[in-house]
Amino acid sequence: MALSATVVAVSPGMAWGIDDGTAGQAWTAGVVRLEPLSGSAGLTVAGTGTFRGTIEVRRNGGGVAVVNELPLEDYVRGIDEVPPSWPAAALQAQAIAARTYAAHKVMSKEARWRAVGADICATPTCQVYRGLDAERRAQGYGWLPAVEATAGRALLSGGSPIMASYSSTANGPLAMSQNGALAMANEGRSAGEILESYYGLRPTPARGRLPGTIKVALVMSAASVRVSSGGAFRVVDGTGRELAASGTGDWRLAPAGDGVRVMPPDDYQPPSAPPMPVVATEVAVAAEPAAARRPARVVTASGPRPSPGLWGLVALALVVGAGTAAVRLPQRRAA
Repeated sequence: MALSATVVAVSPGMAWGIDDGTAGQAWTAGVVRLEPLSGSAGLTVAGTGTFRGTIEVRRNGGGVAVVNELPLEDYVRGIDEVPPSWPAAALQAQAIAARTYAAHKVMSKEARWRAVGADICATPTCQVYRGLDAERRAQGYGWLPAVEATAGRALLSGGSPIMASYSSTANGPLAMSQNGALAMANEGRSAGEILESYYGLRPTPARGRLPGTIKVALVMSAASVRVSSGGAFRVVDGTGRELAASGTGDWRLAPAGDGVRVMPPDDYQPPSAPPMPVVATEVAVAAEPAAARRPARVVTASGPRPSPGLWGLVALALVVGAGTAAVRLPQRRAA
């Protein structure tokens, strides 16, 4: 009699959905990261802003949290604490204070934001961060030049960044008044003099003592979020496993079990699959002990992956006759 067998190779641990024309594709993972592939378009979190770097979404309570991971210097560019038209010395003092404060938060591992995998928040509770929206607002003014002129400089004590607090009206110790810094800059004082008057320290080159990246909590908990971009991005899970190689448009992320469900736009079309890696080399099929009237016959066939994120190879073996038949499949390797 004839037996048939189907063999399908699936990337381990991945949840996936088949696009059968009746429902959209979706993936589920504990942590989801959206990573720009190129350019400076940034990633837009609906209702929050547009940001450089990576957007990370994870479950938090009954909703999802959104975290922006990016280089520390790019983060400082997106700070929006004072008018970008202020005098250069006041802006440079602000940039150094903001960089120092952020570095201290990363290195102190404050538990409050660690619950969502972040180092700092984006609100006045920490310091106001608006990403590319702040950069665009500052174009033509002095803020971005001030950040660039002070890159890598910070206030250190014992070789580590201090907790460089500041506010509009603070007045030390170890807290800078932003309005006071403006007044001192208008009097001709330098950024170093302004900072020393409040913190008792002069800024120093500190690249080797500062973290390279920072994670900013943009949203602590939301029922769902939408992320889009003017350029392409890829979607991976928390281990770096690729869920979507190249995405565009408006993607929705929402809680699902203990993780996050990722839903691409309805018109999402995955890129063409590259050649399959080796997934199997032998299939054995045992037939019922019946009298064979002709030699065993095996037919194999392979096809494309059934859905995005799923590496598939299907082998159909048809065996006629008694005993056991084995067939060696041709090896197919990725380019």
